[in-house]
Amino acid sequence: MLGGFAVARHTKRAFTLVELLVVIAIIGVLVALLLPAIQAAREAARRTQCTNHLKNIGLAIQNHHDTYKRIPNSRRKFDYITWAAELWPFLEAGNIATTWNRHETYYGQTEAARTAQVPVYFCPSRRAPPQLSVVGDNDAGSASGANFPGALADFACNTGDDSPNASFNDNTYTYISGNQPPKEPTGPFRFSGHGDDDDGNGDVTPGIDDLSALPLQYKVTFSQIEDGLSNTAFVGEKHVPTDGPNGTWFGHISAKDNSIYNPDSWSTVGRKGGFTRPIATPEKGSSGGQELTDWNKNFGSWHPGICQFVFGDGAVHSLNIDIDGYMLGQICNKADGKTVDLDGKGIPFPVTQY
Repeated sequence: MLGGFAVARHTKRAFTLVELLVVIAIIGVLVALLLPAIQAAREAARRTQCTNHLKNIGLAIQNHHDTYKRIPNSRRKFDYITWAAELWPFLEAGNIATTWNRHETYYGQTEAARTAQVPVYFCPSRRAPPQLSVVGDNDAGSASGANFPGALADFACNTGDDSPNASFNDNTYTYISGNQPPKEPTGPFRFSGHGDDDDGNGDVTPGIDDLSALPLQYKVTFSQIEDGLSNTAFVGEKHVPTDGPNGTWFGHISAKDNSIYNPDSWSTVGRKGGFTRPIATPEKGSSGGQELTDWNKNFGSWHPGICQFVFGDGAVHSLNIDIDGYMLGQICNKADGKTVDLDGKGIPFPVTQY
């Protein structure tokens, strides 16, 4: 009592345990609601960056064609330069372009050349550089069979339509003087690998520097993309299995996630699409990995539900992983004369097509 007036006492009331638990629960619910949106936004940003990488690759292919009047081969013979190294000068990678010796095999290159990292060859949804092969890039010609690590990549060139009766042995060719020239490949990137594949006269000159000097039967030009550049896939995301980053095939030829510069890694360098080579689907229970029996030949990505490709005109298209198999083959076929509809059904080849 002060001067006849009572002084009210105000005490601070603390949160009860129940109230604290309610607040924590509300915060947890809000985080659970926001987290998928945040993750989706991050994936959208990574997907956009992947799209830009493919656009840069598509532009590099066009500039390569303007310079050499040809599309890069998937690889040159078994052990020489691949399309990924051929594009170096056109990807603002001029500082490393001079490190590759065209007269040497992959195994004869310097470590700087084999391990050169090109950021646009990676999909940010999967990984970021630097990335090197661990095992699998083994030189069978050496006494020790030593491994020669090289830079990896998340993209592969399109070596053709793998639908039934699309073609027969179309992408591998042999030239011996007096024989018939090789078959026309179904895809824009010729998959060379057998025989004397440079000057066409029986002289093996795998280090030829003037790429425009290659005979017509050993190169593919834009004029041979009869279906149109806007209807033909050039480079796409490639499927990489989750049961180990690298592997060997036939004792030394890698068959998984090996160096993009090693022509021995034929399935690492180029892939096919079609009814028998669908886009790889995500592995069940995985947050992004993929699994498919024929993993070493299929396209596939770490983006949910889609796989991205750059077409000959430089446009990037996101194909649904459940795209019709024959339609995928038509997209990978440069001259089948069929209509391309990314959401439509493809047309099988008749048995007598070739």
